[in-house]
Amino acid sequence: MQFISTVGSWLMIITIMLIIYSFISALRNGKKAEANPWGGVTLEWHIESPPPLENFHEIPKVTHEPYDFSQLKTMKYVPKGEVYE
Repeated sequence: MQFISTVGSWLMIITIMLIIYSFISALRNGKKAEANPWGGVTLEWHIESPPPLENFHEIPKVTHEPYDFSQLKTMKYVPKGEVYE
């Protein structure tokens, strides 16, 4: 029984070390995410990062449902690196 617990603790330590290595590797070598990586159309995806004091420079007008992706190509904000025609 003690041997099984010992092997289990070794596996747990190896797993934790792997997680820490992945985290440090991502911090050092990972690329930065774009402003809107998921192509979201809700209001929180339309502001800069870090957000300004009041979130929006002018009060936005909501003219669509929150998950209406048909207007994705016509919205003002175009994610960096993407071109909509």
